[in-house]
Amino acid sequence: MALSGSAYTSFHRHRLIIEWSATQSIPNNNSTVTAKVYLQGMDAYSAINAPAQNNGSVTVNGTTKSFTASSNLSAYQKKLLTTETFTVGHNSDGTKSFNFSTTFNINATLSGVFHGNETASGSATLNTIPRTSGVSVSASSVNLGSAVTINISRASSSFTHTLSYRNGNYSVTIASKTSSTSVSYTPVVGIASQFPTSTSKSGTITCDTYSGSTKIGSSSVSLTVRTVNNSTFTPTINSVTISEAESAVTTAFGAVYLQNRSRLKVATSTSQKYGASLSSCIVTIDGSNYSGTNITSGGINKSGTITVSVKITDSRGYTETTSQSVTLIAYANPTITSFTVSRREDSQANVDIAWTGKTSTVNTANTMGYKLEWKLATSSSWTLLLSGSNTTTTTWTGTITQTGTDIAKAYDVRLTVYDKLSQVVSEVKVTTATVPMSWGTTGVGIGKVFEEGKEVFQVRGDGKYEGLLTTAPDVYAAEGGALNLNNSDLVGVNAIYIGATRGGQDP
Repeated sequence: MALSGSAYTSFHRHRLIIEWSATQSIPNNNSTVTAKVYLQGMDAYSAINAPAQNNGSVTVNGTTKSFTASSNLSAYQKKLLTTETFTVGHNSDGTKSFNFSTTFNINATLSGVFHGNETASGSATLNTIPRTSGVSVSASSVNLGSAVTINISRASSSFTHTLSYRNGNYSVTIASKTSSTSVSYTPVVGIASQFPTSTSKSGTITCDTYSGSTKIGSSSVSLTVRTVNNSTFTPTINSVTISEAESAVTTAFGAVYLQNRSRLKVATSTSQKYGASLSSCIVTIDGSNYSGTNITSGGINKSGTITVSVKITDSRGYTETTSQSVTLIAYANPTITSFTVSRREDSQANVDIAWTGKTSTVNTANTMGYKLEWKLATSSSWTLLLSGSNTTTTTWTGTITQTGTDIAKAYDVRLTVYDKLSQVVSEVKVTTATVPMSWGTTGVGIGKVFEEGKEVFQVRGDGKYEGLLTTAPDVYAAEGGALNLNNSDLVGVNAIYIGATRGGQDP
């Protein structure tokens, strides 16, 4: 038996040493062990130049503490790396044997050999502490609200004992100066407030030994108390409120949800038990997860009934779930599926217009329709040709012929398909009539009637052309497109090719 000791390991010209000493507490039946770790050079060639901080650890009686230090060392130096303190509890009879060790990363190459972790270890038996009465429990852990039996191993029949329990900031006296050697104790559920992020917490039952009115010592035992995954401790979902996030939908249709347009706002109210906090709230909407007690979903691309589920998890890891159903009405934004406008080949003053659009009824609550308008291309004012609107039609289709148009003028035709929420618009340009060639007062048109006031050279097509240069170009080529040139564009032009590349050929 001893109150100090040491162990070492040798390497190269050095030693790694652990030395320990102990002081003892009779009331607490334990020893405080102070361990010191040294790195020692054993001869004149034992200096180490290694300033980096390296990791080490000290283990006493199964408890490990870490430290960092450098391996720098002078010859013959005994360098203190760390001092660590441990509390070592003795057996109920006051005896105690324990193991001790240290590991340190030398992290240095010495005489061509790299030295990493070195370990020194040993064992020792501490002086026996004069005993007080011992204490034990029938179970090391117990559910809150359930009973456990505390047993006292009385050192003398004349002793009395005071029992108490402490867990975090909670403490209670279980029995005061009792002569009984067996006491029943039921931890109350309120102790759970001491460990809001765990399902259990270890506390201490202390047995103070008295001889008459004099306290001669104390002994203790751990008692872990546990919460249970039931309604006493699990979190509560107070309410889940679902509402429309898109005000335009509510304004247009009231309390309904629409496919593709609605976004759901989900507000969740929760309560947690005995100090626990809300760790997470996951809202699942049609397979998509959102995190938070107040979330807004993305668009939902389906109709019919979907499930909105809410799962909350508290800081102890306990969960609660609930779900609601939401019905979405089939809906798609207005679309234009076809829109054609063309002059008749045999009567180009007549313009044929045909169209088809799609809308959604929203259970006949939607106001839907279309407008067909046109104007001269040079005008800013539109003229309404046709329109329609009701709450039941979902396909808008029709044809119309505008007669007596000016074949020398271009027109714009516009189709709008709409409902309460949005509209889609398509515009088509009607060009002048198709002719092989025409002359105006200021220019010429190929494949179309010449339009006064525009480019001097006009070609029917899509408006694309190449080689538009004003510094002595030798060619302008329109390949399947409209070639629209101003007077200044024609300066220095030697040739114009329509529908062909130069290729050394005449157009």
